[in-house]
Amino acid sequence: GRGMHVARTAAELRVEGPERASALDRLYGVARELSPTASGPADLLPALVQLRRIIRADTLELSVPSEHDDYATIVTVRDTLRTGESSEVETVPIDHPLQSPDSQRSRETALSFLRPVRRSRQSAGLMTTPLRSGSRLLGTLTARERSGDTQAFERADLRLLEAAADQLAAALEKGRLVESLRRAATLDTLTGLANLDSLRTFLDTTIDGDAGGVLLLVNLDRFHEVNDMLGHDAGDAVLAEVARRLQSAPTQGSLIARVG
Repeated sequence: GRGMHVARTAAELRVEGPERASALDRLYGVARELSPTASGPADLLPALVQLRRIIRADTLELSVPSEHDDYATIVTVRDTLRTGESSEVETVPIDHPLQSPDSQRSRETALSFLRPVRRSRQSAGLMTTPLRSGSRLLGTLTARERSGDTQAFERADLRLLEAAADQLAAALEKGRLVESLRRAATLDTLTGLANLDSLRTFLDTTIDGDAGGVLLLVNLDRFHEVNDMLGHDAGDAVLAEVARRLQSAPTQGSLIARVG
């Protein structure tokens, strides 16, 4: 389990010297500061900045694909001689970089999602390890180019990267759970529209404000006949299609909700 892995990593690093033990202590310090409500990879940027320094890599990159694998969020922190520390958050379509051979880095990143890494790898100038939640892959954490006196990554550096990946994966999973609970509390599960509680909150805010507003109530006539003649699955499909059409209408500043 993750707990045993982190404990084993701690023991191994402490055996390898006080410098490694200090790095591990700082890593756990970062872990304690991680927000349990990180809704996405970009929220982990401050932690990645600290982790890059602890691991002593020139570049640290977190890549997390979307739930449907149609795009990836790539968070990169790097240390350069000219500009100092810099960071970048990209949203990259999975299939787009493969059509752009001029960007080798993007091409390699996209390929890594088509064939996700399932185990850690290490070479002199590159380390990569998966972020896991149980048996599910959440993404990939990659360190490039060792900084400092030692120019090559060592086995202990990879263990440190794996421990960092465990902490980041836990933060992401907690954030996804919080987001899932928030959606369940505020959205209608069938249509994805706001639910009645969300509408009440929206109306309270509108009434308290100075702008005022208009409330439109839409009813589907003879809807019960669809359910009676074609079944509830067909009725659900009609509701989902009505919701899709309402959401596609220009309704900036308004809220569309299912109330019954």
